[in-house]
Amino acid sequence: MTRPNQRSALSVFQVYNKAVRINVIMRFWLLIVSFPLLVNLVFGSFDAQYADLKPRAKKGNPEAQFYLGWMFDTGKGANRNIHKAFKWYSQAAEQGHAEAQFN
Repeated sequence: MTRPNQRSALSVFQVYNKAVRINVIMRFWLLIVSFPLLVNLVFGSFDAQYADLKPRAKKGNPEAQFYLGWMFDTGKGANRNIHKAFKWYSQAAEQGHAEAQFN
C-alpha cells in the first residue's frame, strides 16, 4: 500500500513524463510542417516564398512570421529591412517561436 505522499509524487512524475512526450511529439510535428517551407526558402524561389509567407504571417502563423523576418533580415526574397525583420521576429517570438526569441 502506498502512502498519500508517494501517490502524489508518483502522479506528478506521471504528469511530467506525459508532458515530455507531448513536447517531443509537438517538436517533431513542427519540424515536419516547417521542413518543406525551409527547403523552399533555401533552394526555391524567394519571390514565390515571400508571396506565400506574407498572408500566412499576417494571419498569425509564427513559422511564417519567423521566416518572413529572416527574409527581411538577410535580404533574401525581400529588400533588407531590419525594422521589418524585428517586427516579424517579435510577433513570432510572442507566440513562443524559439528561434525568433533569439533574433
